Amino acid sequence: QVARCLKAMDDPASAESFLGKALGWSAMVPGVDHKVDLLCELAEVTMNLAELLPSPSPERHAALDRCRDHAREATVLAAQTTDPHWEVKVLLRISDVFGRCGDHDEARHLQDRALTLLGLAVWVPLAGTRGLWGVVVGAAVGGGFILVTIIVVLATAWTGTVHWAA
Repeated sequence: QVARCLKAMDDPASAESFLGKALGWSAMVPGVDHKVDLLCELAEVTMNLAELLPSPSPERHAALDRCRDHAREATVLAAQTTDPHWEVKVLLRISDVFGRCGDHDEARHLQDRALTLLGLAVWVPLAGTRGLWGVVVGAAVGGGFILVTIIVVLATAWTGTVHWAA
């Protein structure tokens, strides 16, 4: 709670320190839900800290690296949480952090994963097997669009600059 107060008072460095200690203590609690929540908080606080630091600095780069590490660990552990609805919230929360870091591909991947889980939670109980197939086809189409976007961006990245005549 102290770390959340420090976060609210715009002291992300102290909040990060307290959350790091709490993360160590979370190993004594069974389950991963507490750890995932702390990792989400740590990622957000570290991102806040990085945004306060001057742009081309080693401190900012180190804070962004710590932020990404916390976010990736939370993403891996999210699948082990006890509530699938909370997993969706965690994925969207971490997606926001990746978006703020500039890692838009990772953010979109997490959003796609969250939408797939949400689709499974809604459509499988309502429509059974047909609902499952609808979610699988929807995820494949969404993933296909993301894949095509990545391929087009990579293919056009080496074409050089285009100068338009005025």
